[in-house]
Amino acid sequence: MSIKEKWQDYRQRQEAKAYFRSHNHYILKGKDYALMIGVGLIEGLIIGAILAFLENLLPVSFAIIYILIGYLMAETMKRLTDIRSKQVGIVSAVMTLVCVYLREVIGIIMMQSSLLMNISFLTVLRLAFGALASIGLIGWLFILAGMYVAYIRSL
Repeated sequence: MSIKEKWQDYRQRQEAKAYFRSHNHYILKGKDYALMIGVGLIEGLIIGAILAFLENLLPVSFAIIYILIGYLMAETMKRLTDIRSKQVGIVSAVMTLVCVYLREVIGIIMMQSSLLMNISFLTVLRLAFGALASIGLIGWLFILAGMYVAYIRSL
């Protein structure tokens, strides 16, 4: 095979790949990822604020809520992109974990404001990470179950 034939074969493969990508609606593009992450952050803030407020009112924390968070996150991502794929599942699972983290951040901010403390935002983030690390085995199992539900529902 000469160099000219190899070059034509390479160009045909590149054209076929470009055609496939342009006509395949199951492939996510960069703007789809940005949209899913943005909507996931907004949804995470809303759900995190609701959970932090409920846990502030009630002395009991329900770990089974994490499975519901995963379900809600997956349904939002599926409806947002109209795609059911592995990539949507991964983003849904990660955004479920981000939602749990944002719940901790909002809970610490609520506690800080009720005690009239003045703490920097980086300290709040660090305290939230510590609170996330100290959830416990059962809590982490439910978080992982919620992430699994988010992944599976997005396929």
